[in-house]
Amino acid sequence: MSENVFSESWHVVSELRVSLLSSIEIQKQYYRGKTWYVLHDKFSSKFFKITPEAYRFLSKLTVKKKVEQIWLEYLEANPEITPTQDEIVNLLSQLHGNNLLYFKNRADSENMFKRSTEQKHKEIKGKLASFLFIRIPLWNPREWLENQTKFIELFLSKKFAFIWIALFIYSLVLIAQNFESFSAQGQGILAPSNIVFLYIGLVILKIFHEFGHAMMVRKFGGNVTTMGIMLIVLTPLPYMDASNSWSFQNKYQRALVGAAGMIVELFVAFICVIIWANTGEGVINSIAFNIMIIGSVSSLFFNGNPLLKFDSYYILSDLLEIPNLYQRSREQWFFWIKKYLFGVKQAFSPSDSNVESFWLAAYAFTSTIYKFIVALLIAVFVADQWFLLGVVVVIISLFMWVLKPIYSAIKYLLKENEIQTVRTRAIGVSSFFALVIIVLFGFIPFDDSIKASGIVQSKSSFNLYSPNEGYVDEIYVQELQRVHKGTKIVALENKEIFFEIEQIEAMILETKAMRLKASEDNIANIKPIEKRLELLQEKLRFLEEKAQDLVVVSEADGLFIAEDINKRKGRLIKRRELLGKVIDDSSYEFVAIVPQEKASQLFNENLFESEIKLYGIASKTVKVESLNIIPHEQHQLPSAALGMLGGGDIAILEGDKNGLKTKESFFKVIASISPDANNPLLYEDRTGILKITTTPKPLSLQIVRFVRQLLQKRYQL
Repeated sequence: MSENVFSESWHVVSELRVSLLSSIEIQKQYYRGKTWYVLHDKFSSKFFKITPEAYRFLSKLTVKKKVEQIWLEYLEANPEITPTQDEIVNLLSQLHGNNLLYFKNRADSENMFKRSTEQKHKEIKGKLASFLFIRIPLWNPREWLENQTKFIELFLSKKFAFIWIALFIYSLVLIAQNFESFSAQGQGILAPSNIVFLYIGLVILKIFHEFGHAMMVRKFGGNVTTMGIMLIVLTPLPYMDASNSWSFQNKYQRALVGAAGMIVELFVAFICVIIWANTGEGVINSIAFNIMIIGSVSSLFFNGNPLLKFDSYYILSDLLEIPNLYQRSREQWFFWIKKYLFGVKQAFSPSDSNVESFWLAAYAFTSTIYKFIVALLIAVFVADQWFLLGVVVVIISLFMWVLKPIYSAIKYLLKENEIQTVRTRAIGVSSFFALVIIVLFGFIPFDDSIKASGIVQSKSSFNLYSPNEGYVDEIYVQELQRVHKGTKIVALENKEIFFEIEQIEAMILETKAMRLKASEDNIANIKPIEKRLELLQEKLRFLEEKAQDLVVVSEADGLFIAEDINKRKGRLIKRRELLGKVIDDSSYEFVAIVPQEKASQLFNENLFESEIKLYGIASKTVKVESLNIIPHEQHQLPSAALGMLGGGDIAILEGDKNGLKTKESFFKVIASISPDANNPLLYEDRTGILKITTTPKPLSLQIVRFVRQLLQKRYQL
């Protein structure tokens, strides 16, 4: 209970004659080992959780007596557990705001509960504001579900769980066996020709999803009275109202209701994997593929994400035993602000313990950030399809996320009676934080350096390839041995070449004998014989050159680098197979890839110091001696290690098996660096990040530049 027994707002409720609505059902439930009572309005399907102390007081309410009279009688009989006047005012206000009270003197109550009626207006405004998520009820499935009780019991049983697990494993096996087809078909999932199949699959899957919720509610004895269509970003999809599950006393039953949609959705997806794997190209194959993709993606990233108010949100709320998680998490931050920053002594905490307050605050913080990101992605997605509609979504999002909160905060500071005694302090504290944010974003310069991925390469290096096929017979040098131009590296053995040489030499001798005989017997045959002899001699020279090339030599001075060269002895080396390389270890360069988005900074701003951090030795900073910017757009990476196929972060053009051609053009920056004094080869072929320091700028200017570049890149504005 609150420390203050009496309240300045007591006059608001003291003269009321009020009771709970006759349609209210009360159930005893347990959260975190504590006893609570849940009020359920059967007509509106609203739920409200109260403490045992509040329940005992509410049970005494009657329209025959005034609230003050009931409170005084209860205080005299139970002084230890009687709620304070502040708690009574707050409790009755919240119950009235949820339409759970009956008033004998109704006309007076409307004025007395002005704050609560404002809450209802806020709810209506909230529904209008959520124009991207509009619900249209169409059908009451209660009677149909009652007729399907036997099927529901069979379908949602332990046997079904074993079948579900078996199908899950079998689906993974099928995808693994058909991974090439899966990958190829997945690349065109968002192609215009597939959009219709994608939407058909989505609708089919969501129908099963919503019926999964409804059947699970029915399995545990609940009722579902509403099913309909919900417009998500103007896209019609089915929905159902499972709020009746709040009446279940077992939290695991409530959690299963939340998970039922995903369970059924994945079950359908598993079946579609089997259909997809056993059908050829066509409508059925395409729809099955889209259903299995949607079922897995939506379950993992949307319904399976508790930060969005979908299935996992309610599952988490049940398992943590924190009803109204989203609303109370916001109220937790407001409570801290009011109590500790504004100094409101009568502020009520929405949490029942320190542990619960932690979960509420953590959820509010993470969900707000995630929802902002999702709203941004939705705006970009809509703009990609219909640009003008995307602009409207952005404007409305800015209003909802920026302008409206600012307006509400100002209105609260200037008019809210709750902070009447501390209004000056509240305005002062709020102004201070607003000033800090303005200065932080608008005036304080932050690092605006250019950061580019790259790789260290020797300024002079030569790859050594096998000129011919052969078995490694001799290895003349070892790893990291210094070599000179012409130094023997390896000798290959190829008996076929020498066998061919012997054959050609024999044929040459035979041809010479034929020429001698022709000169004596038939001089007219000499010319074609000489032509044949010339061709054989040319082929012999070619084979002799191949035989000489079996000894691979260095083409330059430097260090010979070849991993596991000794393990290659006796192994077959194919033609043009890489044997190693010879590098000049006296000078290196870091070749960095600067994307187009950074081009304006690269060419138009003052560039100051540069430094390099290499992966694997990040604690060591590599100094840059000089910087050379290549002012021409490039499309070929210096190394496949920088592309996504090689573990880098640069998108590669589809179909490029070498992983060198990029989807988007870039600019190349070459930074000269010196080798490590203790280990000259420490930097060789290491990837890392080049940081080029530019003039620091406020965050506001950096954000504006980012938005401008995004518009230019995606929409050519």
